[in-house]
Amino acid sequence: MSENKPKQYYDGIFSSGTESHWEKAPGKDVILGAIQHYYANTSFPKNSKLIDIGCGSGFFLNRLHSEVINNDFQLYGVDFSSTAINKGKKLYPHIKFYCEDGKGTHFDNDEFTVLVSYGTYEHFKNPEMGIKELSRILMPGGLFLCMMPTLGIDRTDRDDEGWYEERQVQGSPIKQMQWNLKRNT
Repeated sequence: MSENKPKQYYDGIFSSGTESHWEKAPGKDVILGAIQHYYANTSFPKNSKLIDIGCGSGFFLNRLHSEVINNDFQLYGVDFSSTAINKGKKLYPHIKFYCEDGKGTHFDNDEFTVLVSYGTYEHFKNPEMGIKELSRILMPGGLFLCMMPTLGIDRTDRDDEGWYEERQVQGSPIKQMQWNLKRNT
C-alpha cells in the first residue's frame, strides 16, 4: 500500500463524520487527567506551547483548552489528514493547525513544553522517525504523554510488516489503518 493510502483513508473518515468514535475514547480522559495533575502541580513557563501529534480535527485540544488550561498555553495540532485539519481550523480558531507528517514537522528544536499523542505512532510506517521528531521539538524536561489504544488487538493472522485495516472491534463503528510491525521491530 502506498504512503498516500492511509491519508486518503483518514480523509474519508473525517469527511464522513465518523471520527467522533475516537474523540470520546476513554484513553483521552486518562491523558486529560494527567495534564490536569501536571498543570496543578508544575510551574510551566509563561507562554508555554502544547502540541498534539495526530490531532485529527482538534476536539481533544479544544477539551484541554476549555477544561484545563484555558489561555495559559498556545495550542498546536498536527495531522496528516488535510480534511481533519481544515475541519479543525473552522471549528477551533484558537488552535493553530498544520497538515504535516509527524515524522518531520516545520517546528524549531525544543519548541514545545508539552507534547501529547493519542493512538498515533501505530500508524507510522517508521515509528522511530516519529519518536525522533517528537524528541527534537520537545524541550528538555518537557512533558510527553502518549497512548496507544490499539494495544491488545493482536494480529495473529499476519507476520509481515505493512499497512492493514484492523479487524472490526465490538462497539466501534469504524476500522483503522495501521502499520503492522513485527514484534522485534
